[in-house]
Amino acid sequence: WTETDSFDLPLGKLSSGSHTLEIQGRLLNGEWSSPQHSTFAILWPMWLSWPVLVLAGAGGSGFGIGVVQWRKLRKRNHALTLPDISSWRLGALVPDAERLVGAVVDGRYEIDQILSVGGFATVARGHDLKENGRLCAVKVFRCDIGDRAWILHRFEHEVAALQQLSHPNIVRITGHGIIDNGAPYLVMEFVQGRSVRQILEHGPLPARQIARYTQQLAEALSALHWRSIYHRDIKPENLMVRIDAEGEEQVVLIDFSIAIIKAPDHTIHGISRVAGTLGYMAPEQVTGYADASTDIHSLAKLLLELLTGVPCTELMPQATLDLPKHVREYFKARPGGLGDEAIDRIATALSFDPAQRPKDVTEFAAPIVRDLSSKR
Repeated sequence: WTETDSFDLPLGKLSSGSHTLEIQGRLLNGEWSSPQHSTFAILWPMWLSWPVLVLAGAGGSGFGIGVVQWRKLRKRNHALTLPDISSWRLGALVPDAERLVGAVVDGRYEIDQILSVGGFATVARGHDLKENGRLCAVKVFRCDIGDRAWILHRFEHEVAALQQLSHPNIVRITGHGIIDNGAPYLVMEFVQGRSVRQILEHGPLPARQIARYTQQLAEALSALHWRSIYHRDIKPENLMVRIDAEGEEQVVLIDFSIAIIKAPDHTIHGISRVAGTLGYMAPEQVTGYADASTDIHSLAKLLLELLTGVPCTELMPQATLDLPKHVREYFKARPGGLGDEAIDRIATALSFDPAQRPKDVTEFAAPIVRDLSSKR
């Protein structure tokens, strides 16, 4: 009970549902009147009314069923075994590729298997009939994709680049020429082994193995850069690993199709067309330019992938101009790996501006190889 001399009764905040109000009154100090009763109801909120609840329940059930069906469909799609369309893709990309099988190029190189098909060339395994059937790799450039002059220019660059080189970590050229249909071809030693891409399918590499690969690749690039040759396509697919005569792993750099041989009178413009593999190329490659720091930039991205097992574009998808900052933060959060100097070399090599990157690949690799070689 609450006594008040006001007709404005303070009922407070009432809950939803039925309520009964009981009132008595008196004049001054007279006797109380008999109690009066009044029953009333507070309605439920609209969102708790039964039509809304029914609709919400139906909608929730439908959503739940939809989620369950979506998850089942997703699992079923993941479980599907897709057909092998590699042979179809091969024929679709280069209709003439299969015709190479069984052919004898220039009366000397017999083709027995197509290894890969690219945008402007087909690489096949062959046998050198003048060298007792010795295995070789024959690269036949396409001459049907429009700019024949440019294809011939790229072919001449690759031949010129490889003819200058004799290095255990660089693929060796053994012949070149033009076949009957006018397509240029290049013959290289056949590297028996696996690509670094195939090795990376099993995850990141051990530290000492990365150290060996880095040391050998730095030596190969140093030999290139000394002759003003810049590869421009350092990536796992272009690194083959074979076993040398001493039973040690040996990295071999292949595919010089987009290499630049920089003459002294070349400027930053007009050296080449845009070329490279997007996930590994340096920013300046969109202008067709390259120098030593361009290959070092790609090498730094390759190192990140060897260390983590994940391409740089997936490891740091949000990084753009601030890629060096992200690299430093990544290694700082994982102490016990590379030392500060090695981390700084990798981060600096990933700078957007070529002028801020290392120019000497041997100096770049030295602290990285030292730190990784010391790991067990």
